[in-house]
Amino acid sequence: MLRSAYLKLSALVLSALLLCTGCQLQFGYPDADTTSATAPAPQAATTVGSVSAADTTPSSTGTTESTPVTSEPEPSVSVTDPPLTDEVTTDATVTDAPVTEPSPAPTKRVAFTFDDGPHATYTYKFVDKLKEYGATATFFVVGNNVTKARGAAMAYAAENGCEIGIHSYTHTSALYYDRCTDAEFLQDMQQTADAVRQYISAPVTLMRPPGGNITAARVASCPYSVILWNVDSNDWRYKSRTDEATIEANVNTIVENVMSTVDDGDIILMHEIYENSYEAFCIIMDRLYAEGYEVVSVTELLGDSLQPGKKYSHG
Repeated sequence: MLRSAYLKLSALVLSALLLCTGCQLQFGYPDADTTSATAPAPQAATTVGSVSAADTTPSSTGTTESTPVTSEPEPSVSVTDPPLTDEVTTDATVTDAPVTEPSPAPTKRVAFTFDDGPHATYTYKFVDKLKEYGATATFFVVGNNVTKARGAAMAYAAENGCEIGIHSYTHTSALYYDRCTDAEFLQDMQQTADAVRQYISAPVTLMRPPGGNITAARVASCPYSVILWNVDSNDWRYKSRTDEATIEANVNTIVENVMSTVDDGDIILMHEIYENSYEAFCIIMDRLYAEGYEVVSVTELLGDSLQPGKKYSHG
């Protein structure tokens, strides 16, 4: 009986407690130790550097204070992109290269002839100057001058397109071709031709008489074309090299002896055995080409007109 009464009393007390609790939940009585079931959920912060609902903390007075969240600003980097254009530019200024007009083709031709060689030193120099312009010349050699060293110089001239003619064997006045016998005339030429053929294989077709002296009958009987000249440099008269002033004067005189009279088709006489002649020749070559001349050999100048037993002094 007592146990049953106790159980009923307990049930009543429990019911009363449940009733009171239900009222509290229904009318939202505040409770400092609990969080209301109906309080809104905190929102996530979305703004950097500003205060949001999630950035609040309760104060000791029961109110909430905003605690600002600060962040360091991103470093400011200034990037300047080049403007976009359709043109391609470079640092260097591009300019059109100047147009150089080609030099006009030479319209005038002359032939240089060199007597009394070959020379072991100067023959090479004359040929090398000719090579600068792609030019050629004719060398009339003295037979007894064709030693081994001089023969090699003569061969160098032939190898570079120059032609070799004969200019007597001894170049002595006693055997000039206007005063020697017929036999001496023929023998002198033959000896010179034989000396030349020891060093070059090209046939010898030209002859210049020593001193330019020859009779008409000798010309007609000559087995070679007889080549004289019409422009005389007289370089043998101006070979002295005693001092600088003399050298300069002599070289200039040789140059003017040629340039004051030269014309298209001329055959020029010089000697390859003097240094003044070489220095003057270099100046003459430069001036001739500057004036539109071309320098060629005698055969190139006269071409098909060349015949043995004929005399030529001009193209």
